[in-house]
Amino acid sequence: MKKLTKSRHPLWSTSKFNLKMKLTTFLLIVSLFKIQANTYSQTTRISINLEQATIQTVLDEIERTSEFKFLVDPNEVDLERIVSVKEKKQKITVILDKLFASTNVSYSILDEQIILKPQALIRAPIPEQAIKVPQHEVSGTVIDQSGIPLAGVNVIQKGTTNGISTDFDGNYSIKFSDNTATLIFSYLGFVSQEILVGDQTTINITMLEDSGLLEEVVVPP
Repeated sequence: MKKLTKSRHPLWSTSKFNLKMKLTTFLLIVSLFKIQANTYSQTTRISINLEQATIQTVLDEIERTSEFKFLVDPNEVDLERIVSVKEKKQKITVILDKLFASTNVSYSILDEQIILKPQALIRAPIPEQAIKVPQHEVSGTVIDQSGIPLAGVNVIQKGTTNGISTDFDGNYSIKFSDNTATLIFSYLGFVSQEILVGDQTTINITMLEDSGLLEEVVVPP
């Protein structure tokens, strides 16, 4: 007759099942505590009525009537500032927002712990027009006495290196910061011209041939 041996597998399976149940229960309990902690600040309502009290007194009263605890450095947050608080069954966030309105104090809530700290000052952005130098733009067309567009005419802001040349159609466009600038138009074989810009945005130029230069040209016999 064969001797039957008792299998250990059922016992191992039971132990494994119990371990899973314990871990599941533990994680469930942790999750419930975490949910409760996270919702405490959302569900708790606080009533407080203090006239001409210091911030420290208000914080002490909130701690006395709730489970909230404050963490704050008195060297960074003015706890002696006098305030008046009158709230009935309000969320802690509402009370703190009113308490520290118009100050640089911010808060963060972690479970029942509330941390107060000075908020980094946010500088207002400088308006774009305040940091950009105003640009005055002038454009136009340069032609000769026959009305033919002149390409390659130099258009330079007098006294600067700011300049441009006309395109194939004699057109140009130049920008500068000072509308009191003077533009110099120069082209080989033509008389240079200086134009004070002022409030003009369009300046069309007719270049005149330099007769003196033409007379200097010697034509061989």
